[in-house]
Amino acid sequence: MRVTIADIAKRAGVSVNTVSRALSGKDGVSEETRAKIVKIARELNYRPNLLARGMRQDRADFIGVLVLDIGNTVFSRMIRGIENELVGESMTIIIGNSDENVAKERHYLEMMIMTNCRGVIISHASTEALRFLKKEGVPFVVLDRDTQGFPCDQVYVDNVSMGYQATKHLVDLGHRDIIFISKQSEVDFDHRKRAQGYELACGEHGLRQRTRVYECVDAAEAKLLIEAIWQEEQPTGLVIGQHSLAEGVLAGLTGLGVRIPEELSVVIIGEPTWASFLPWTFTTIERPLERIGEMAARLLLNRTSNKLTDDYQRCVLESHLVVRGSTGPPRN
Repeated sequence: MRVTIADIAKRAGVSVNTVSRALSGKDGVSEETRAKIVKIARELNYRPNLLARGMRQDRADFIGVLVLDIGNTVFSRMIRGIENELVGESMTIIIGNSDENVAKERHYLEMMIMTNCRGVIISHASTEALRFLKKEGVPFVVLDRDTQGFPCDQVYVDNVSMGYQATKHLVDLGHRDIIFISKQSEVDFDHRKRAQGYELACGEHGLRQRTRVYECVDAAEAKLLIEAIWQEEQPTGLVIGQHSLAEGVLAGLTGLGVRIPEELSVVIIGEPTWASFLPWTFTTIERPLERIGEMAARLLLNRTSNKLTDDYQRCVLESHLVVRGSTGPPRN
């Protein structure tokens, strides 16, 4: 339950008006009483509702959107989908960028709650953030991330299927020596599920003993990783589990003089904007990004307008394979 100035007034044994004047710094309150009220407010973890003053409605007409990396085109396209869905609803959004930092994530959520937002759409860095929102009674929808069983509304893509599709495409072309490069993250389990899909596809085709999953944190490390791998082995197929790693991997392959797809067929899981127009065009596994945003916004609106009174909704969308020039049969 959210603490109100009435709760503080009751604890302090003063009027609501006195609490309001004390917390807003107005005259007419003794310093002793003001100090007492401030102390109680801190003990109760009171946060002022900045937009409630002078407003009659329970919540403001905007939605908070908190994503992991606003510079990632994946999130910018999802935000576009959210905007598309809200345009006819007289709603606006405020956007926060957590950088997968738990403290920064909590800061933005605190500010969104203080400004009395209608609800929150969040691609979370920590389950603690979801617990916090639920405790505060704020409606929220998790965006493009599996909550690992945490009960809440969520919209995401089947990540196991993404890894499976990418790998099966290479297997169907005849590849039997396929590696997987995954993004290393302490908070994002979706990448592990993509690797699980890779292992599942390999296992179905008798290649379980030949699976190799390599991890790296960013594109710079991915470049060094593929250079080291290629010095030790030359697989015929490669699945890049996150498109933010792809630039580093491809820079490394270019420096090594590896010919794509003659020597190595490459599938990228994700939606790099350059995949379809470089001299090398790349086969990708893509998500309906705008649609994910649209569905998350509609789900939140339905929840906040009491159109949904049943259990939490879990919307799982499918990805699709886009075949381009980076994949072909293995070398002889």
